[in-house]
Amino acid sequence: MDDESVVVATTVNGDTEISTSPLVILTISLPTVSSSQLNANFKLAVPPFTTLGDIRTHIVDSPECQFNTCFYLAFNGDRLNDSMTVADIPAFDPTTCSLSIVTDEFNEREVRIQIGRLREILSGFKSSTTSSFGINVGISYLMDVSGSHDINAPSQKEKVEKPSIPLMHPFQAYDFELNDELGNLESLLPKISGIKENDCLKSLTLSCWNPPPIHRRNSGDIMYLAVTTNELALFHITCSVYGFYVSRSTDKLFDPTLKNLSAPTLPGILSQISPQFKTKFTALHEATQKRHPHTYLLPTTLQATPWIVPEPQHAPDCSRTLDIVIMAADNSDIVATRDWNEDLCLAAALQTKNASEKVNRAQTLHRTYSEFVDAAMKGVVAIVQKYLAGSIGAVSGGGEADGLAGQMFLNAGIFYSLARDQGDSFSRIGGAAAAHVAVSKDVDGVSKVDALCASGGGTLEFGVNTLGTCVVDYKGIRIVAQTVIPGILKRQQPSAAKQSEKDITSGDDIQKDPIPEVIVYGSIDSGKTILSGAEFHATAEKIASVLHLDAHKVIDASGVEHLLATPLDVKGIVGNDGRKYLLDLSRLTPVDFRFLEEIDTKDSNFAPYPHRMPLLRHELVDIFYEHKLGKYVQEKAAAEGKDEIELPTLEEFDVKFNPDAFLLPCEIEDSETAELESQKEKIREISKFLNDTVIPAMALELAAKPNSVPLDGEKLTKFFHDRGINMRYLGKMTEILDTFDISVKPDLLIQEMVARAAKVVLRDLLQEIPLHLSSECVSHFLNCFFNGKDSSIEVSKPKSVKNFAFYDLTSSSLDERIRLEVSSRFRFPSSQLPDNLFINRKVLLLRSICNKVGIQIKAKTYQFSDVPGDYQIFAASDILNLYPVAKYPEPKCAFGDEIQEHALYSVRQGDKQVAQEIMTEALNIFEQVFGPVHQDAARVQRQLAVMHHENGEYEICKLYQRRALLISERLSGFDDPDTLQQYLNLGFFESLTGHYEVGFKYMQHALTYLKMHCAGNFHPELAAADAQIAMLLSESNIDRPTSLKFFAHAVAIYEKVMGQEADQTMRAKELYFNSLLQNGDWIRAHEIHNTMQRYNLSKFAQDTEKIKEIEASGEKVAAFLKQRVLLETENGIVGTNALEFTNGRKGKGKANQQKLVGVKSNNSNIPSETAAVAAGPIEPNKGHLSIDELMKFIDGGKGTKKKSGKKGKKHN
Repeated sequence: MDDESVVVATTVNGDTEISTSPLVILTISLPTVSSSQLNANFKLAVPPFTTLGDIRTHIVDSPECQFNTCFYLAFNGDRLNDSMTVADIPAFDPTTCSLSIVTDEFNEREVRIQIGRLREILSGFKSSTTSSFGINVGISYLMDVSGSHDINAPSQKEKVEKPSIPLMHPFQAYDFELNDELGNLESLLPKISGIKENDCLKSLTLSCWNPPPIHRRNSGDIMYLAVTTNELALFHITCSVYGFYVSRSTDKLFDPTLKNLSAPTLPGILSQISPQFKTKFTALHEATQKRHPHTYLLPTTLQATPWIVPEPQHAPDCSRTLDIVIMAADNSDIVATRDWNEDLCLAAALQTKNASEKVNRAQTLHRTYSEFVDAAMKGVVAIVQKYLAGSIGAVSGGGEADGLAGQMFLNAGIFYSLARDQGDSFSRIGGAAAAHVAVSKDVDGVSKVDALCASGGGTLEFGVNTLGTCVVDYKGIRIVAQTVIPGILKRQQPSAAKQSEKDITSGDDIQKDPIPEVIVYGSIDSGKTILSGAEFHATAEKIASVLHLDAHKVIDASGVEHLLATPLDVKGIVGNDGRKYLLDLSRLTPVDFRFLEEIDTKDSNFAPYPHRMPLLRHELVDIFYEHKLGKYVQEKAAAEGKDEIELPTLEEFDVKFNPDAFLLPCEIEDSETAELESQKEKIREISKFLNDTVIPAMALELAAKPNSVPLDGEKLTKFFHDRGINMRYLGKMTEILDTFDISVKPDLLIQEMVARAAKVVLRDLLQEIPLHLSSECVSHFLNCFFNGKDSSIEVSKPKSVKNFAFYDLTSSSLDERIRLEVSSRFRFPSSQLPDNLFINRKVLLLRSICNKVGIQIKAKTYQFSDVPGDYQIFAASDILNLYPVAKYPEPKCAFGDEIQEHALYSVRQGDKQVAQEIMTEALNIFEQVFGPVHQDAARVQRQLAVMHHENGEYEICKLYQRRALLISERLSGFDDPDTLQQYLNLGFFESLTGHYEVGFKYMQHALTYLKMHCAGNFHPELAAADAQIAMLLSESNIDRPTSLKFFAHAVAIYEKVMGQEADQTMRAKELYFNSLLQNGDWIRAHEIHNTMQRYNLSKFAQDTEKIKEIEASGEKVAAFLKQRVLLETENGIVGTNALEFTNGRKGKGKANQQKLVGVKSNNSNIPSETAAVAAGPIEPNKGHLSIDELMKFIDGGKGTKKKSGKKGKKHN
């Protein structure tokens, strides 16, 4: 893209139009010039619609202004509003004018920012990877894997480096064996180097005179600090509205007035009072600048919590108490004064008429929701640990062993309730199990409704709001955190709501047990009383039509008939603020009728299903709608004799479902009318569609395309859900796959069933015990599980401790319980489970259980064994932490997705330059909405990396790929399959620019975890990585013998997994064949050629001319290979490098001495099909000789010049 232009998306009449607009190069004037600053200003390129608030954020995050945090932007001396855009600044010409940074008055928050930034640098940015929930949260190992390679070095456009061929590489003597018996979990983690903490100061703490008294606050004092320097001098520093200065105070005398030294920043004043601080801090600050910003920038979404971590080292730090003070004050600012419901509703109601408004709405909503989720998680942890004040009483159904009973909590504007059957609301459909599932489905419902509002005109289009919702699982307890609707806790109807609902049906007047008037739609007592006001019904119908929900009749306990557009238990509420709300959105999809029939079968051999809420997924409803629409269009086109017709309107075609069908008792459900029967038939149809079409199609996909098989349980879950299949069908899918003749058995599916069943058992054990016993409980559970059912594992119980259930747990009882859960939840015969439930996937099962329950264990060597034993594999001290696992409807940026789709469309049309420009604009939008560290930004950057790779812009390609990798590692996890693919891609791109040493390090790092995920079963991903490494080793002349081993291993995996004559197998054989030719291994080359010849003949069996051509060329190649083998045999040099022999002078050929001369020379020789697979297509199969080239080679002609421009090799 042109450096001075940017793609701009505008919205006209609801359609997005793409145009180009020049970038604005801003000159930012700094307020002061320190000795470390070379210039008094710096430049910043931004789109013209960028707000000054976003520019201010960028300035604060930049190295030049890291401690210039308290300022405002000014132009010609006039203060500018942060909400203004660059284009809105009056009389501003960026080519001749500049913006000034003007130091503003400090406040307490700004002082805390100064202290926090100083502590980040002094502690090596450990605070950015440590949270109150977990250890090493959001950690990245890229810098540690990179070693001495500077990942933050500025890219140089079109720079081509000579490859520095290392004498040693990590693939020498590489072990290709897959072994799940990897007990040494410590070897999975790279050795962490990081930035060492620096002793710049002896201590930095709050002064004994802090906080300032009232009369000093009136004088501008904000905070008092006490500093002990390395020179052992004690200073008291006053933080005031004007900056920082050394005061006259001592430990015994209070005099906060200026003594002699002052500075506008905290490091500035410390540098003046301590020469050692100035020297050491400058060196430390320079070291931190080498870190990539994406390794420490805090994202606005949840980061990944690693399941294995090194044992934390806790060093003394007198300044650590400041972190607690700063954190507590920041939390108070965010939480205590927030009306979360109002903030979310205001954000959701923002206008979306143009591009700027769409971005502003998405940004505001996302940031508010992220802050709400963070506050909710802290509240849940406080509730479980029983130190949160704010309980508002209990409801019936209490008495649980954890002591929380049926309590509800209201704290900091968030309402907390336990996911249990409080008030017997779910007693008819499964009790506690149904309640547990319902809250998770509620999040799905909220997410679906919010997405519809975001893609439309916001909440104003539908006239309805949802509650901010977050479901948190912590220590086996599930708690729902929600925003509070104004007036709902007062249990009375405000005037605004009464005015909104004048026409509530007269049936309400004869209720025996009237419900609160604030609820105007639906039912809160399982249908005894039902409300269906006409005004709210009209609102509900708008959202119901988009969700494919059909209006249906229900009858209350008084016999009054009501018409509802949404499920019975969806509540419509009008709050004190006059807004309309929908809550309890768990049942916005119909029930899976076929599954209900199966679990109701009396002669079933399976344990009873835990509840009667087997709902279909929203994805399936959308797939079914598209399926029916396609059939309708085809039939109508055939009837009209046309090839194409316009899509029908909703009046012409629609598919709707009654969400209450088959779920309500007969006394509530309408009588068996023709309309109701028709609604039930639709539900039977979609359930049949799932079981007879979607599930078999997915099974065929997994069987026919082994490369589509996910590598871990999280990706498997997404794979199921994207196709509209619930995870309860894991058992059925496993049985279907077992009937296929495939080499790879569905071990991952069995693993996922066992892991989910184990989670249920461990959750039940954990929720009744106090937190301080959780490590002992988890370790005993894992010992019983991984020692096998025949082992005898005991745990001692102190006399003073209650006899909790985990003390009675044995290996046999645990095995029996897990098999029961698998039989019940997945309808899979326990007899078909392996004798040892860990099925030779111990590490993967341990990882899966830890991630699902929220457990962090110590990275060390564990003595796993297939032989049952009575030894302790895990000790209580190995369980380092239990952390909360959250699920919430994360807001998306529909506008950014739309721009990205425009870019992909341009790619499909072949206009790559325009596609690259539009994709860059999509990245700008995502970063503006979500910040630089977000999965959507990573997805776009992966695609940009591929685009720049295809354009030959390798340094820019690496820049984007490196960012994508860092984001994926921090948000998805260090061993997530997507992260591993990004490591492989980055290693490939680094090798293209001659950085083979670090490129191979990245690939070896990825292979370590890929082998762990494969767990004894080969996978095409592993073969693709092997082929990629083989080509790099071969084409760079680093180690051709090792490259042949990798090629052979890749071919063997493809043959085993994909089949002898699959396309991927033959492509790998082509690459292998050419490498054998280059290495002079004529015998194996002849064997591979024979298989390739048979494949080509079968592929073109119907093309007589092509067959003749293949046979002729094949015979010529075969004759040549036989001749070479004969010559070697006669000369007694079989096994010698035949390239030397081919050159006619043994040992003097230059072929093996040829060096790669740069990027462009090796680009086209290395196959790209395995690079950036997820990001987009790259032209495949550039690494093998064509038939014409091979024939010229055989005929003794000069080698053709390859596409890369590298000089061809001459063969005699």
